[in-house]
Amino acid sequence: MGHASKGKDAPPRLDLLDTAALERMRTDPATSAMNRAMIGAELARRGEFPEELQNLPADPGQVHTATTTMRESGYTGHKPLESAPVCGLPLLSKMSDVVAEEVDWLWPGRIPIGMMTLLFGDGGVGKSQIALALASHVSQARPWPDDPKGKVAKGKVILIQSEDSLTHTVRPRVDAAKADATRIIALTGIKRPDNVEAPFQLREHLAALAVAVKKVKDVRLVVIDPISAFLGGADECKNAEVRFILSPLGALAEKHGFAVLMIHHVNKGTGVKAMYRASGSLAFINASRMAWFACKDPESETRCFLAPVKCNIGPMPNVMAFTAEKQAIRFDPDPVLGISANSILAQERTLLMDDDGQREGRRGPLPAKIRACIEKLIEFLGDGPQPQRQAASVILESGYHPGTFYEAIARGPFEKYPHEDSNWLRLAFGVKSEGIAPGSNGHANGSNGGAH
Repeated sequence: MGHASKGKDAPPRLDLLDTAALERMRTDPATSAMNRAMIGAELARRGEFPEELQNLPADPGQVHTATTTMRESGYTGHKPLESAPVCGLPLLSKMSDVVAEEVDWLWPGRIPIGMMTLLFGDGGVGKSQIALALASHVSQARPWPDDPKGKVAKGKVILIQSEDSLTHTVRPRVDAAKADATRIIALTGIKRPDNVEAPFQLREHLAALAVAVKKVKDVRLVVIDPISAFLGGADECKNAEVRFILSPLGALAEKHGFAVLMIHHVNKGTGVKAMYRASGSLAFINASRMAWFACKDPESETRCFLAPVKCNIGPMPNVMAFTAEKQAIRFDPDPVLGISANSILAQERTLLMDDDGQREGRRGPLPAKIRACIEKLIEFLGDGPQPQRQAASVILESGYHPGTFYEAIARGPFEKYPHEDSNWLRLAFGVKSEGIAPGSNGHANGSNGGAH
């Protein structure tokens, strides 16, 4: 028995049609504006958001008529059109529907899968060689330096780099690292639809990277060296512009299950925490789940450190030491205990003082008052760590201004760390001192837990 017709332009049950059919109906010139609005609402319910839904009928009578027609046609999946915001519909996830998962690691505790990791440091310290060392472990399924008996999943590596010649520098380094060169693929650019080749840029060509990942298959690591060369003209000092580019990159890594290692340079600042030494916006650090600082060992001509700066997906890992040998990186198997990126920089600041106690830094030579205050603090902390409040009392009683005290902390060889709900001060490693730092895992200052 037939049903009464609702008019020759009345649409069928929209929720029973596939998206392609709805899109054809929406773009068909014969479809009325009213039905296009209904189709747009159904597409929006499915996660699509066509232009028509952004231009809803302004007349309340038209809205009421559209809503009534939708109900008559069997549409029940969306609220009346007047409730749809012009900016778009919210995408909501009930936490009870979210399945918790453990972090998957490329290098356990150090380089996560499906996330971005930042590696920054001075030029010439070996950042690119570190990246190729990681690529070698992945390509050969070679155990990691700190876990010689561990199992490593073999995979491929996509290398996006701009500063080194593939023939003169990169390939020799790949061979020196004893990597499987068949599993390391360089992305050297893109070919546009008009067959014109162009340099790869994350802003415009992220979809091309997704295609490369699918084409190469079994990609476990993507190296971008340096990240600043592939921003597509974005200002690396502007937080919003950097995040606009890095957020889709992180989503792509999570979707396809590969680790992203971004190589980055440092700024010219001294006397600041390691976190603030990364060039440009803090968004590079903040968008990364792990961040590493590569630097020279202040007490060695050949040894370098790979020190963690940030880790918000697990406990902070230990510092690793490494040396460069014939264009390859060799990691020491044992981690370096009792030091951090900040303490390494603090010792470096100490060694930058000349015979007269002068030091060139980001704010020029140390004024005599600050230099004297630093010497007073070194003497005060010589017997071991002390609460910052107590150190401040001693300094202020000696006639120094509070500003001088805080400037001395920032520019001298000191570390500030939380302990017992307050801030404590201690001398940086390498500065002559005695005592065990409360809350510092029992490693003596100056001794570095046997690091040197």
